[in-house]
Amino acid sequence: MAAATHANNLTYEEYLALERSSDTRHEFLDGAAWAMAGGTPAHSLVKVNVTASLREALRSKPCVAYDSDLKIHVVATGLFAYPDASVVCGPLERSTVDTNAVVNPTLIVEVLSEATADFDRSTKFSHYRRIPSLREVLFVSPESRAIEHYWRNDDGTWVLRDLFDSEAIALRSIEVTLGAGELFARLEHAAPPAAAS
Repeated sequence: MAAATHANNLTYEEYLALERSSDTRHEFLDGAAWAMAGGTPAHSLVKVNVTASLREALRSKPCVAYDSDLKIHVVATGLFAYPDASVVCGPLERSTVDTNAVVNPTLIVEVLSEATADFDRSTKFSHYRRIPSLREVLFVSPESRAIEHYWRNDDGTWVLRDLFDSEAIALRSIEVTLGAGELFARLEHAAPPAAAS
C-alpha cells in the first residue's frame, strides 16, 4: 500500500463496485482504496512456496492455508487487506460488512517488496495486531532471504525472532515447523537478469 489510488471518500459499496470492475485488487481503509502493486518473479515464487508449504504441513490439521485472494477484515480498524498468505483454524468467520472477507486468521504472511516493506512492517502490522484471533505474522524478504517471525504471547505482547534461510520456523499457533529454505526454494530461477556490461 502506498498513496491512495482512488478518492478518499469512497463508501464500502463504491469500493466493492471498484473491485468488481477492475482487474486489479485494492485494499481499503477510511474511504480510500489502494491498488495492489504487481510483484517481481522472486516475490511471486516465494508467495507460491509459502502457500504450498503451509498447505502441505496442514493436511492433517484443523487449519487451512489461503493465498492472496483471501480478503481479511480488521474489524477494530476497518482495514480490508489481501495478505500474501494466511491460515484460518476452525470455521471461517465472515465479516458482517462483506461476506467474502474473513475476520479470524490465525497466521498472516506478507512477502516483502521494496515498494511496500516499510508500510507492511509498520502501519499494516499495527492493524493486523488488532485481530483477536491472530497469533503469528511472518514478514518474508526474498531479497535478503530473511524472515521476521512475530508471535503473540498469552499476555498480548508480541515477540520477534529473526530467521534466515537455513533455520527452522516453529509456528506455534498451528503446531507446524517449516524450513526457512522451503520458502526460498528455487529462488535462483527468479533472479533478475544480469546487467549488461
